[in-house]
Amino acid sequence: MKGRRAQGWGFDLAIALMIFSAVLFLFFFYILNYSPEADKNLADMNSEADSISNLILSEGRPIDWNSSNVQEIGILTGKKINETKLHNFFNISTDNYNLTKSLLKTNYEYFINFSETIYSDGILISEIGKKPIESQYLSKSFRQAIYNNKPITIYFEVWK
Repeated sequence: MKGRRAQGWGFDLAIALMIFSAVLFLFFFYILNYSPEADKNLADMNSEADSISNLILSEGRPIDWNSSNVQEIGILTGKKINETKLHNFFNISTDNYNLTKSLLKTNYEYFINFSETIYSDGILISEIGKKPIESQYLSKSFRQAIYNNKPITIYFEVWK
């Protein structure tokens, strides 16, 4: 009778030791792979994505800006997407992507696409910026806007 209790106790000890070992392994795995710098980078990128989306979803500066006098890129007029401003933004980003980064006050790469197909002066504008490549840090956000009296979603991606 005494021998059977000892075997049951030994089995419980073995299970407890395996669970303890697994928890200890996961703890050290987390500690070794956790990087406060990664949290800071992601927080900075989320802030940057918000800043970029706020600038783009404004009227810009000057209010009737074009490619020769733009100080801040904004694609809205009266809370609706202005095709001319959008077309100008598209052209500037295609011709000089780094200039748009400067105008958007960012050092990060950006990519913008739309939930609806947008044609401006016969040109399809479905995306602006550089498509994300495989990156360790990527922030995504979206905003709503009005185009042709219909709501559309604009997706913003910022990466390093």
